[in-house]
Parts: sequence; structure tokens; C-alpha cells
Amino acid sequence: MMAPQNVVRQFLQSIPELALTVRRAANLDEPYAAFGEIGRWLIDEIHAGNEDGVLVKRTLAFFDEMAQSANREVLNILAAGAFESLSDDEAAVEVVRDRLTGRARGFLEKIVNGETWTDEDIR
Repeated sequence: MMAPQNVVRQFLQSIPELALTVRRAANLDEPYAAFGEIGRWLIDEIHAGNEDGVLVKRTLAFFDEMAQSANREVLNILAAGAFESLSDDEAAVEVVRDRLTGRARGFLEKIVNGETWTDEDIR
């Protein structure tokens, strides 16, 4: 089960290649900032033409996994951290939207449309 206090470490264990990027930009004990940085990294990768790269795919798969959590704070970290930073870039949103599945895509849509997610969204 994904716990809010461990979500950054779980991400870095899953995708160790991004450890330097995340550690340089954010305190690992601040998951909202760390996932905001991950969202900005995705924007950079997409604009560099790497949207089909292995690291991007693994990152989005981790987002899909996070979206399955029953823990509200884990979902909030995904939405307010990664998806908020992504929502500033329309081109990145389009790419990410096409690659996310299920609940993760729904949470992204809520953030992009300026809506808040509710308990109904996580049932």
C-alpha cells in the first residue's frame, strides 16, 4: 500500500534514474514539491521529443498506480504536485492525457478544468 510519507521514495525506487533530478530540485520529505518537480521534468521531456521514452512511460505508469490508492493524501500529492505543474502546459497535458489510464486520467482532467476531486471520484 502506498503511504504519503513514502511515496517519493517509492517513486525513486521504481525509477532510480530520476533520483538526481528530484533530489536536486526538492526535499524528499516534501512530496508535493518533489512531484511538482517530476511534473516539470515531464514537460521538459515532452518538449524535447521524449514523450515515448522509457522513463516517461514508467513515470506515467507510476502515476496510474498512485491514482489507484485509497489514501486521500497520496491522491492529493499526485493531483496537487504533478498534475498542477503539468496543467500549465497544454502540449504536455495532451501527451499525458493520451497515455494515462482510468482514475489518473480523471484526476488530470479535474485539475486541468479547475475542478476539485471529491470522494465520489475515488470510489
